[in-house]
Amino acid sequence: LKDTWIAVTGADVLPVLDGIPIAMWTSLPICAGQRLVMTSTTSNLRSYLCIYGGIGAEIILGSRSTFVSAQWGGFNGRALQVGDHLPSGFDYSESPRFRKVKSTILSRYQENEKVIRVTIGPQAEWFSSAVMS
Repeated sequence: LKDTWIAVTGADVLPVLDGIPIAMWTSLPICAGQRLVMTSTTSNLRSYLCIYGGIGAEIILGSRSTFVSAQWGGFNGRALQVGDHLPSGFDYSESPRFRKVKSTILSRYQENEKVIRVTIGPQAEWFSSAVMS
């Protein structure tokens, strides 16, 4: 509903702005009325839509994020749905300071072999013993 800057990061979601593919990990301006579509190529991975100035959600425990399982925080404590309108956070008239992730950092996310370190938490029983070893 207003001009701002965005960046899409995390798992590749093939972001498309008004029918034109856009680069991930790079901030870019968008104008009021433009349409961003993100299509996941895999399931169960996280992607992030970063909006300059943030989202105008209530701060709980120092964060505006949503804890869907507990149904609190973020946007009404639930996952986003088609037709949701998120209030914007702060108004910034200048461009963001950082426009692109450094290639030395980005290369870590593009390696074929990944190592994920895990700390056992309260949802450990959700995983099979084969996964946990």
